[in-house]
Amino acid sequence: MRKIELKPGEKIVGYTYNVQAAFISSVPKIPRDWDMTIYNGTTENFPWFSSMASKTTKVGNAIPASYFHDFVRVEMIDEVKDLRPHDSVLIIYASNGSSRRRKFTTLREAVEYKPVAADQLKGDAIFQKTFDIKSQERICDLDLKVESAVISALPKTPRGWNETISTHIGSDGKRRSELHGTIGVGAAALYAEGCRNLWVLQKAQPADSQAMTVIPTLTVGVADLAKTTVTRSITIPLAAVK
Repeated sequence: MRKIELKPGEKIVGYTYNVQAAFISSVPKIPRDWDMTIYNGTTENFPWFSSMASKTTKVGNAIPASYFHDFVRVEMIDEVKDLRPHDSVLIIYASNGSSRRRKFTTLREAVEYKPVAADQLKGDAIFQKTFDIKSQERICDLDLKVESAVISALPKTPRGWNETISTHIGSDGKRRSELHGTIGVGAAALYAEGCRNLWVLQKAQPADSQAMTVIPTLTVGVADLAKTTVTRSITIPLAAVK
């Protein structure tokens, strides 16, 4: 994203990014205490092919315009470009600390696309190990709950999936993050191997000696081939989160 012009004292408190003829392939950085929703090649935000919306849960966690430098990675779909030419729009909500927000849309020409460089994802842990499901089963639902940590990046976002991320601080003062993912189309269901490297986790406080925990680890919903409804759920052992 090229330079975004903000008024004096303004910071960004929310945004929506819509893209045509492309998938959202990864989100390299997620601001602390921001909620996020991704529709990746599904029909929920028609006529846009994929979209991402995010907003802060605290005004004090508003972000500067520089956040939008390499904030998302997309994968072009060349085979549909004649029917649905590539297009995109970024809608930004800015605030100067008051309750009022200013909404503005960046011009398409302000969006700059460039080749993807090597990943430089900051975090303390990443889900890497796989697990066993039956040969005829595929994963169609994911729930991740993290305590004393936040989800800081999405190294890859599955095609045809919808994902939501939320963060809150409980009455005990602990920060908790949750991610829920579900397929938008049946063909998007994942093999177990497809769950590797989906999320990067970071301690709630960089200097916090308290270890992050996952409660109750990762729960996946699986279904038989050609089905899109969950037939059973599996809870992944804590040891699978590295």
